[in-house]
Amino acid sequence: MAYPNFKLKLFQLIALFPTNYQSNSGSKAKKVSLSISDYVNKIEMKYSDDGIGFDVLKIKKITEGVGLFNMQNRVKTLGGSFTIKSTVTEGTMVHVVLPIKD
Repeated sequence: MAYPNFKLKLFQLIALFPTNYQSNSGSKAKKVSLSISDYVNKIEMKYSDDGIGFDVLKIKKITEGVGLFNMQNRVKTLGGSFTIKSTVTEGTMVHVVLPIKD
């Protein structure tokens, strides 16, 4: 892991998922899932909920102070990829892939 404090930053990133769930789903989701998989060369996180969802294009225009924006920035600093899909009334899915470098 070539990034300084990788484990700490990973922990902080994981901790943002429940916070964003409360903000973005309106705590109305009946199903919430977070899976974290550790592979030889990457860590993969998949989050989904069936909450109220939101318009991803509107959120992408906001550049600070939003949990999803903060998550995306943390992923970037770790050299990873961040994908979000959400539809109003249908919930949200987030996919994060972080490379593991020696």
